[in-house]
Amino acid sequence: MGVQKPHLIALARSWPRLRLGALILLVALVALVFGGIRGISQLRQRYRVNQAVEFAQTAGPGSNWWLNTIDFAIDDNYRALLSDRERVFEILIRSAVDDPEEARRVHSVQTIRVILGPRGSSTLRKRGLNWAIGELAEARLSPAVETELATAIAEWARIEGLNSTQRSVILSKSKSASPALLRAWAHVLTTIGGREEMEFLISIGDTHDPTLLLAVHFSALRGSCWPPLLPALKRWLDDPMVAPHALKYSLLSHSSEGRKLLLAYAIAANHPAKLRQRAVEGLQETIPGTKLLLDAIETPNFRESLANNIGGDPRAKFQAALAKLEERNGKEFWSELIGAVDSQYPNQLPSPTTDIEKAVNKAGSRARQESSEQALRCLKWITGRTDLQTQTDWQSWYVTTRTSALAQRELVALVLKHPEALGQVAILRRIVPHHLGELPADCIPLYEQMARNGPPASQYWACMALLHYTPKTDVTPLVINLLSQEQRDNSAKTSSGLLDLLKRRFAENFYWDVPAWREWWAEQDRRP
Repeated sequence: MGVQKPHLIALARSWPRLRLGALILLVALVALVFGGIRGISQLRQRYRVNQAVEFAQTAGPGSNWWLNTIDFAIDDNYRALLSDRERVFEILIRSAVDDPEEARRVHSVQTIRVILGPRGSSTLRKRGLNWAIGELAEARLSPAVETELATAIAEWARIEGLNSTQRSVILSKSKSASPALLRAWAHVLTTIGGREEMEFLISIGDTHDPTLLLAVHFSALRGSCWPPLLPALKRWLDDPMVAPHALKYSLLSHSSEGRKLLLAYAIAANHPAKLRQRAVEGLQETIPGTKLLLDAIETPNFRESLANNIGGDPRAKFQAALAKLEERNGKEFWSELIGAVDSQYPNQLPSPTTDIEKAVNKAGSRARQESSEQALRCLKWITGRTDLQTQTDWQSWYVTTRTSALAQRELVALVLKHPEALGQVAILRRIVPHHLGELPADCIPLYEQMARNGPPASQYWACMALLHYTPKTDVTPLVINLLSQEQRDNSAKTSSGLLDLLKRRFAENFYWDVPAWREWWAEQDRRP
């Protein structure tokens, strides 16, 4: 065995260290290369976002941006803004206040509204609310920017809610606004819908400013079922400028006192014939209203007034209207329910090409199939017939049997036993019986049972029917309990039908503050 040379021995001993060093150097070089590539990519993305911001400030949001859906937002500028929302938000709020050009300030607020829409970040939306309301206190906004901010506040508050301080600022701003700006703030106040906001809106409801009239009366206020609104409606009906708007309030058609106001308006000869006809139409929306008209024509003076106003034989017209309303739970109901079996609707997208379009059509087909199966189950539950399966079978059955109308009590009993029946439109549209104008006395115990013991969806609809069509309010704690449950189950806290129900009935709004709702109700309960 030969003698090894010293330098070869040293090389052999150092080779592991050299190999490790080379590996470390290689890793460092790779990291440097990839880091550089990533850095370049980030710089390019940042530049792309800046371009998108500039586009938005110059041209405003694209028409498809307002959909607030990432899946269908095909606009590259919109995608870029969504990729870096927080930085974009900071840039835009500075621009909304400080940009020297008003158009860019307006476009900045509009773009903020888009990126903070329903699918946006709740954290950013709350920051947006705080910023927008803070800017109001500064009183340095142009009318155009303030109008956009008001619109943004209405949209964000509906999702995130407002605290008492924020509401106070908004109400104060509304009260001090010029008539032109008050139009925008009236929209915010109807969205909030609390007691002070409602009272202020009522106080300006007599305005003769055409645009402000629309802002106040062409709003969610129309759907209110708050009883103290009736005196204001009576006053508005006596004002020729306001009456055309007041006649559209649902409280007139769907409350006993409201129907009396409509009848008094319809038979008063001093009112315009066209508006009196509208009052007659409002009465014919419900069975009790139509019966009021039939009773009125038995009085000679009233009969002459109504006949002159509507032409022809009023008795025949009112009887026909009554028959049509009573048919809603009869022929019309059966036709709608049977028509949902094996329903053949065309696809939403006739020629899908993308995966998204194909998914939309597939979802639509699945929904139609589920609706058809549900309608079939409902028909079997109602009739007890299990041998009929197709739409043709059921149509033949109905033509042969001409089965009688389904009484409201029977409909409620069906939903109480089978809550899933509410998924069928023919049943859901009748469970809150607008056409009846009031809940039949024999149905009220069933609705109360549904409100206490049904699943959340049944409870909601039962509470709506009781609060809208009876003077009873003892289900209110159940609504608040449902709101509490919804808050726990829905961390995003999107707008709620439960909040809308409480606002419409009581003109109160504590948003998602369930303890505040409970405290408020405890105070109501203690009142004599």
